[in-house]
Amino acid sequence: MPGGAIRIAVDGMGGDHAPQEIVAGTVRALQEEGLEIVLVGREQELRLVLPEGAPANERLFFHHAEEVIPMQARFSEAWAAKDTSISAATRLVKEGKAEALISAGNTSAAVAAALRLLGRLEGVERPAILTVLPAADRSAVALVDSGANVDCKPSHLLEFAKMGYVYMKETLGYEEPSIGLLNIGEESCKGNEVAREAYRLLSESGLPFAGNIEGDRLFSGDVRVVVCDGFVGNVLLKGMEGCSELVLEELMGLMREAVSGGVLAQEAADKMMRTMQRRVHYAGFGGALLLGVDGVCVICHGRSNRAAIESAIRVARRAVGSGFVGKTRLVV
Repeated sequence: MPGGAIRIAVDGMGGDHAPQEIVAGTVRALQEEGLEIVLVGREQELRLVLPEGAPANERLFFHHAEEVIPMQARFSEAWAAKDTSISAATRLVKEGKAEALISAGNTSAAVAAALRLLGRLEGVERPAILTVLPAADRSAVALVDSGANVDCKPSHLLEFAKMGYVYMKETLGYEEPSIGLLNIGEESCKGNEVAREAYRLLSESGLPFAGNIEGDRLFSGDVRVVVCDGFVGNVLLKGMEGCSELVLEELMGLMREAVSGGVLAQEAADKMMRTMQRRVHYAGFGGALLLGVDGVCVICHGRSNRAAIESAIRVARRAVGSGFVGKTRLVV
């Protein structure tokens, strides 16, 4: 790729607001240098929704894929679908024509395509989804797994911890990121049989394991990686998204009252809301990384808007630049 640019394949047809918001987010991301993007999907539809007045960009490419897998498709259907926009984007990574892929489409389809075409890293039994969340000290915490695996063995949770540790250390730059096991109590005897055995494995792993962590400490910054199975992680994540949207709506209402009453200047209110949205709204974090596959795969929220897609492209770029996949291969 000329000039050392990082090339990212973006599924232009996946998501509730595709292709308009996907294309708009891609165009916004290309304002940064050192980046090339391949929009994958029905080329004519993708070109038609290019933002009005958007300049021609020699770093934006198109790759035609006719089929689109429905958002509600099951994993078995996703596994069988071979010529969709998600599969085509993944195949570009497999063939070395892109260094990462991004999709806001069907999560099962993204996971299935990554497993089928990229394959697991040696030593990884269960790939997992890592979602970066805000912490109270204005830093970050990684939640692993946030939706890929409903039923897990203790050994899978150990895998998740190793991969999350590598990401937080090598990609986000935390010197010695500590690990917590999400549980219903801090004591080692708490939780079900899987949690108790996972506690033992993590304690003996040599990783910086800080013990069990309860849900109310998730955002405290006490640990940098929080490990759980995908069922718990996904329920937790969706609950947090709903809560954050409620808080933002309430806060916006209070600020409007303060502005209309002359207590707060409109400019100050706008600045505060932008800061809050960047910190707690899903769009500010963009996408979640699929750990344990042999390539960089970023899975976005189905409701992703242009800001979320732009953020997801930054996530993919950072993972590629840090050599995350190769470094994960050394520890699993």
